[in-house]
Amino acid sequence: MKTILLAAGLVGLALSTHAQKPSLRALDEKNGFRDVQFGSDSSALTGRVLETHKANTYTYSRPADNKQIGSASVRFISYTYYKGRLSTVAIMAKGAANARALKDALEAQYQYGIPENQYSKHYYWQTKRVKMSYEINPVTDDGVLYIFGREVIEQQRKDEQAAARKADL
Repeated sequence: MKTILLAAGLVGLALSTHAQKPSLRALDEKNGFRDVQFGSDSSALTGRVLETHKANTYTYSRPADNKQIGSASVRFISYTYYKGRLSTVAIMAKGAANARALKDALEAQYQYGIPENQYSKHYYWQTKRVKMSYEINPVTDDGVLYIFGREVIEQQRKDEQAAARKADL
């Protein structure tokens, strides 16, 4: 009986430890940011304020958003919708300490990003449903994170290509 309880305890410990490991799977499962998912309708973004509008693209902010991600204080969080569907979330961390803290939070949740090259402070995370790009500006030390919903971004790319072909006729 003690052996069964010990084995069950070890299995439980292994499962709880595994759930806490950084994983790209978590990025794919989240498929969004906080309470909104990529592809969701703009009406799902409660408390939104329109920042910019161009053709089929609308960018909003939410003044009530929590500007804390991990130990980073972020300056802004914006939500871009293409044809009414969430396509991109952009987040800016001002200054070296916040930029580093935001990168640390990303790595704690999703594992290490892939650097663009050995000299760059530009990192990528990519899954079937989501792509993230994080860059620390070498001059200002500000960090900018873009999280893209791949399905909506792909639709936007196709629409833009079709419009360009049509304009060439």
